[in-house]
Amino acid sequence: RPMPGKLFLVGDPKQSIYRFRRADIALYERVKQILLGYGARLVHLSTSFRALPDIQLLANAAFGSVMAGNAARGEADYVPLSPFRKAREQQPALIALPVPAPYGKLGGVTKTAIKASLPDAVGAWVEWLVTKSGWVVREDERDVPVSARHVCLLFRRFKDWDSDATRDYVRALEARRIPHVLSGGRSFHTREEIVALRAALCAIEWPDDALSVYATLRGPFVAHADESLLSARAALGHLHPAGPIELEQLSGCQREVAETLLLLRDLHRARNRQPIATTVGAFLNATRAHAGVAIWPTGEQALGNLMRVLDLARSHERRGEGSSFRGFVAWLDERAEHGDAAEAKVVEESSDGVRMMTVHGAKGLEFPVVILCDPTAPKRPERGSRVIDIERRIWAQSLCGVEPIELIEQRDSVRDQDEAEIVRLTYVAVTRARELLVVPVVEDGPISGWLDVLHPALHPHGTGEVVAGEHQLQNGGQRVVWWSSRLLDLTRPPTGGLRQQELLVAHTDGAGQSTIDAHQAWLLQREAARTKASVPTLRLRTVTEVAHSDSVRSAALPEVVDSGVDRSLRPSGPRFGTLVHALLEQPLRASDAALRALALVWSREVGATALEIEAALDAVLVARAHPLLIAARAALDRGECEHELPVTFHRETGELIEGVVDLVFRERTASGTRLLLVDFKTDVELLDLSAYAHQLELYAQAYASATGERPECLIFRV
Repeated sequence: RPMPGKLFLVGDPKQSIYRFRRADIALYERVKQILLGYGARLVHLSTSFRALPDIQLLANAAFGSVMAGNAARGEADYVPLSPFRKAREQQPALIALPVPAPYGKLGGVTKTAIKASLPDAVGAWVEWLVTKSGWVVREDERDVPVSARHVCLLFRRFKDWDSDATRDYVRALEARRIPHVLSGGRSFHTREEIVALRAALCAIEWPDDALSVYATLRGPFVAHADESLLSARAALGHLHPAGPIELEQLSGCQREVAETLLLLRDLHRARNRQPIATTVGAFLNATRAHAGVAIWPTGEQALGNLMRVLDLARSHERRGEGSSFRGFVAWLDERAEHGDAAEAKVVEESSDGVRMMTVHGAKGLEFPVVILCDPTAPKRPERGSRVIDIERRIWAQSLCGVEPIELIEQRDSVRDQDEAEIVRLTYVAVTRARELLVVPVVEDGPISGWLDVLHPALHPHGTGEVVAGEHQLQNGGQRVVWWSSRLLDLTRPPTGGLRQQELLVAHTDGAGQSTIDAHQAWLLQREAARTKASVPTLRLRTVTEVAHSDSVRSAALPEVVDSGVDRSLRPSGPRFGTLVHALLEQPLRASDAALRALALVWSREVGATALEIEAALDAVLVARAHPLLIAARAALDRGECEHELPVTFHRETGELIEGVVDLVFRERTASGTRLLLVDFKTDVELLDLSAYAHQLELYAQAYASATGERPECLIFRV
């Protein structure tokens, strides 16, 4: 039973759009009723601080009647929104954007015609908005001119059966040189540069794949003519990268084809001996792909997509999903089949680019300008999605095209619930807008799809011709501006890569320096930076490495104390030494049982045998009983002992030396006190005692420089 003031829940059932993740509105209503029965108080927060009043009035008019709180249909209770912000008098908040050519061959409105003509109208309207309108939006408590980064195109879906619902919108924006950011989507894998690059990567991995090799030779990165390929095939007898090739016996075009085959051969041989991104980058550099795609009509996006593949290669290796080149190629093919990779971002999130998102992806976000797209996406599904029966603890949904009996029996009611969720999805889309909401419309009536619920709140008469201009609707009182398609620059064909060509030709900028000269200066500056960066300013070495490499060593040899363990029959070698040192690194007060358990763990780590485990335990237990370590434990009780102490210090040579001191403690006896620095050794024989002495000397210097007190050094043989 919740106590007053102990539980506070916030939720908006009108925005429940994640039923496929078990966020079922019926469950929400059930829990709400239980809490109300226990004395909870229901409070409605109706003031909307985000949008301008006309957008809120549209939402009230459109959803007030369809969200009637019908539990059987999964409907939410609608709570009208109250305005907080003041309306802008100089610019509208609601735009009805007519579809330019919604009619099919027989004269009626068709979904095919709407899909074909609306994307171009959206691209043209966005171009007008950001280049000619002079409108402003609120940002950081001030009004700023609207730009592309303030605009978001919202979709109900990105996949329209096997096609990409965003592709035509992307092309409309690219034809007008409007940068965009596509957050998710399928068009990345279907773009020409990505298809061509995937074919080239397949040719590198599988030289026997004649189709991939031909696609690479004929593709946009190499672009050999069919005549050249036939001539080279006749001269070589093959077009196989691994076949015999004699360049001296070939003519001009034949030689060019052969050089491409040799490139594929070299990359094939080196593909598994270097990072995946290096192989991909080597192919792009050798074919000068960057310069080639830069003059495409959509060269900037194409360049961004090629760089995106390099990023995918690096992240693929970094995540450890597969170290082989073949694994990456197969992974790319799988992503292409499922279409779950995002379009390369030609702009950063904070830069000037139109956002393209699904409503689910935009949940929780807001944008100054929102344009609702793909209005023909269905509102009522042909089949029910799922049955959720809380009382019977059943979740039933179709699998591989087969529907369970529970779903068949409740098909109509489930479809009603799915349709109610689509209505809530539309509500979420509408309420993402702060300053301006643009909705596609047709004068003849509502467009059959997920946005048809908005039509009565946008059309002044319900159906029929509408005069372009501002209208104040009787249903809600919102002001809506119906746009005229004649004001838009429609059917803009993709232009040549003139803007990209400017990156590749010599011309003079305002400072009087040609871009080619500037590029050459940048190359020299980059090479100088690389040369400087290749010389280390600080070298990191271990104490052990320095002790064995220094030509001048310490003259005085340290005191050697033996633990007294029998070494005549015990194992030796690096594996045994690693196990002994691992046990010596444990706290000085660790019990014998704890050491035995740790020995078993470490033995699995290093692959030690049972004999090595017992010998290591015996050596460590004997060492712990030695008076030296007994004195160390006494110092530990006094707070005068450091075990496994890391040290780092600079040498006069500029090197940074690091190591770990096994033991440092202050020994107190009847004759006085002394500070001891102890290094454990498990060698059968101490052959290079001078190197060990130098190692201890370095430790002592580091300790003295840090504390001001120099310890005495000794070696403890375990």
